[in-house]
Amino acid sequence: MGLRAAGKRLVMTVEDDGVGFDPEGVQARRRLGLISMRERAEAIGGVFTVTSAPGAGTTVSMEIEVDGSDPRPHR
Repeated sequence: MGLRAAGKRLVMTVEDDGVGFDPEGVQARRRLGLISMRERAEAIGGVFTVTSAPGAGTTVSMEIEVDGSDPRPHR
């Protein structure tokens, strides 16, 4: 897993060396975890990508823009 800043963007990447899958295939469109992660990333203006192939593992990444403000409520 990696987390890095790229200018005003924050990029998180998770990789594995598992069996992989076809991210454009029917099975991928039914994976609720991936669907949910994509929806959540898009809801905050982010970009969610999945790179995988059968036998080649999987890389999931999310990139969001950060403005430097603290999103936590002030007490």
